[in-house]
Amino acid sequence: MPMQSPTPPTAGADIPSAAGMADDSLGVVVGRGVMWLGLNTLTARLVSVLAQIVCAWILIPEDFGLMGLAGTVTGFLPLVEQSGISEALIQRHRHLKRWATPAFWLTLGLGCVAGVVVAVLAPVAAGLYHQPQLVPLILVLAVGCPLQALATVPQASLTGGLEFRTLAVVSLLTIVVQWGLAVAMALAGCGAYSLAVPPVAVAPLRAGVLWWVARPPLRFGAAGRRLCSGWRSLLRDSNQMLLARQLQNVVVQGDYVVLGLLLDERQVGYYFLAFTLATQTVMLLAGNLNAALFPALSAIRDDDAHVDRLFEKSARLLAAVSIPASALLVILAEPLVRVCFGAQWEPVIPLLQMLAAGMGVFAVSCAASSVLYARRQLRLLILLGGALAVLFFATIVPAVWYAGAFGAACAESVYYAVGQGAYLYYAFSPPRRSPRRIGGLLALPLLLALCILPLGPAVGWWLSAAGWQGVVRIAVTTGLAMLVWGLFWRSVDPRPLEALRAVLRRR
Repeated sequence: MPMQSPTPPTAGADIPSAAGMADDSLGVVVGRGVMWLGLNTLTARLVSVLAQIVCAWILIPEDFGLMGLAGTVTGFLPLVEQSGISEALIQRHRHLKRWATPAFWLTLGLGCVAGVVVAVLAPVAAGLYHQPQLVPLILVLAVGCPLQALATVPQASLTGGLEFRTLAVVSLLTIVVQWGLAVAMALAGCGAYSLAVPPVAVAPLRAGVLWWVARPPLRFGAAGRRLCSGWRSLLRDSNQMLLARQLQNVVVQGDYVVLGLLLDERQVGYYFLAFTLATQTVMLLAGNLNAALFPALSAIRDDDAHVDRLFEKSARLLAAVSIPASALLVILAEPLVRVCFGAQWEPVIPLLQMLAAGMGVFAVSCAASSVLYARRQLRLLILLGGALAVLFFATIVPAVWYAGAFGAACAESVYYAVGQGAYLYYAFSPPRRSPRRIGGLLALPLLLALCILPLGPAVGWWLSAAGWQGVVRIAVTTGLAMLVWGLFWRSVDPRPLEALRAVLRRR
């Protein structure tokens, strides 16, 4: 993507319609978006992982546990304050001048309401979990609700305009400042507040940069009041999306709720760190693909064949990378935790291994979810979300009761690996839906993952005999896994390698 000008054009200006693009052209747009977001997010993830390692050496597991419990209250509220409005704006990007003003006031108002609700729920959560220190922690997070809502409109403007490079740079800046502040606060002895305050503190900075870059067309005065009359239409179009998102978020936060009710905060802290580490690969790969895929698919959602082809290409590439990467994380969990986090975090190892096992398929299902949102199949998303939420809680409650945090990791992994397959099935249009097609997407990546798993014990045994472990084991195992990955796809199915080369060649 070309470099953005210092003074960007009005974000509400029309962009070339994706509906008229060929598969290859639209694929390149998505690919370049994934590449720019991926490169910057890779840097951001490295920064965040290094900062988490530093914080883990300074803080105690109970601090991470308190943050995980606080997230069960605040995790639902960002969805309430956006209420699907971001997605609605992306799908109406060509008419952003009409919708930017009501969307701004609506998200800001909902953000303020969300902040008040979080503050009211703080003592309730503290009593429920028997953790009085949660009250001030949650109140800090409540301040961030309206501040984070300020970024909704400019971010939707840039996403709808396919300005992925700009979004990636802003995201990197935010991550660097946020984790730099977190480390400084941890060194200053701020405990759990080291994890809670930085996101709130950087929210105004992020919103200010996005507004300066995007320049969404807000109207004030009489013109603004006339435009704001459309807020009911905007909210009506987004309320089903809100319900679908919330049902998915029930699962995201549900494990922490169950753990907080049945276990102490130390066990929640172990699980919190394991889950954070396990999702790094998913956020790096699937998060970037979704950010690029959703606006592109929204523009062609009425062309089923076009959507199916683009999704299948994206899902095949994502499966080829994410499933083997998850297998690599399974075998690297032990040396990574021992080298980077120390002996006090060793209980994280089995949790991380179990969670990582299911994350590869989950990454692919994230792309499928984007297809369903782009096609506005919201009733289907609500039905799937509700059914899977019931299945998840029916599994995780007895699992935690009998096996503690490891039981939660097992239930979560099974849910992500098996339950999320339903999204893959329904992402295709009815004529192209079949279990065989889903099997074709996943079979080879799963076979490659099985080839990578034996590398862990083999390399560990060999290096132990030579007296080498730790960092050397991590480096050798990663290098061998990458070699196996490249040789496998080159000899069995070169399409993932060709897709990567096409993206890099046309960057």
